[in-house]
Amino acid sequence: MINENLKELSIDELRAKAGCRAIVLPKDTKLAVYMGRLMEQKTAGGIILSEKNIHEESYKKTRGLVIDIAHASKEDEEKCNVKKGDIVCFRPFEGIHKPGVDETYGFRLLSAHEIHSIEI
Repeated sequence: MINENLKELSIDELRAKAGCRAIVLPKDTKLAVYMGRLMEQKTAGGIILSEKNIHEESYKKTRGLVIDIAHASKEDEEKCNVKKGDIVCFRPFEGIHKPGVDETYGFRLLSAHEIHSIEI
């Protein structure tokens, strides 16, 4: 059942409240997504974290910044409404987790079907 006060809002107002928009992403498209800086190796209390704990926390993240997009064709590129710099949403543990070269930054390699929305 829809809350009565939501019936008074326009579609644009509801879209703004949602904080995201639907995507158009052809199925063969692949994305590289920046997840942010990985946790420090040591907590503030001095406990040294294992590499397993650090990467498990990164796997749980559900948002990331698109840094690269690979399209299968020029037509797919024209259809796509996701671009570099967009923040995309996906499920935890989705895609392939890839630490950066110096292992202090986390990245995900995601397929089109793993991306659910774009934040606005």
